[in-house]
Amino acid sequence: MATKSARVDRTWMLWLGLVVVVAIGAFVVSRSPFMRPVDWAVRLPALVGYLAVFAAAVTSAYLRQMVRWFGRPFLTVHHYLAIAGLVLLTLHPLAAALRAQSASLFVPDLSSALEFVRWGGRPAWYLLLAAAVAAVYRSRLGRRWRWLHGLTYVAFWLGTAHAIMLGADVQAPVPRVLAVLLALIMLVVLVMKRREASARRAGKAGPRRVTTS
Repeated sequence: MATKSARVDRTWMLWLGLVVVVAIGAFVVSRSPFMRPVDWAVRLPALVGYLAVFAAAVTSAYLRQMVRWFGRPFLTVHHYLAIAGLVLLTLHPLAAALRAQSASLFVPDLSSALEFVRWGGRPAWYLLLAAAVAAVYRSRLGRRWRWLHGLTYVAFWLGTAHAIMLGADVQAPVPRVLAVLLALIMLVVLVMKRREASARRAGKAGPRRVTTS
């Protein structure tokens, strides 16, 4: 088991990672000319929040490794990332609605399948909120909370589509490829978690007896 000093020493890596991500996000956003403060408030929280949700979802597949490395309950790290992502991705539509002077940006576009996906950030926010609520009330929801919490993956993919189709910072080839790569990593992580869960259930059930007539 990791000592208290090791736990403290390695925790700073999380904060350093957060600072690096924010710095990279600020650099990417700052490359656009004539940025107003409200434009910063729209784009920077979206980019950093998107990465925070990705980190929260992906690292959840490595519970034991995270505990072993940081020497602390992984859920604490996971919750910090998830809360930061949800808060930042709430600031994004709030700032966008302020800039557009319209609350319609919180309403999913149901005019067509293409427009629904193009503006996928809208339903993604509600899915993330539902996933967060499911985590808070998991003791009351029983096993169902895991399925509701899994909405995080759907939200991330909708957010990725929204970013690729409309995101000002994801229009260049390299950011687009990176966004697609992150979405594929999320898919791999989801498949791995489902396979591990199936293996655990099979292990608990035990080997079946073979009877002969």
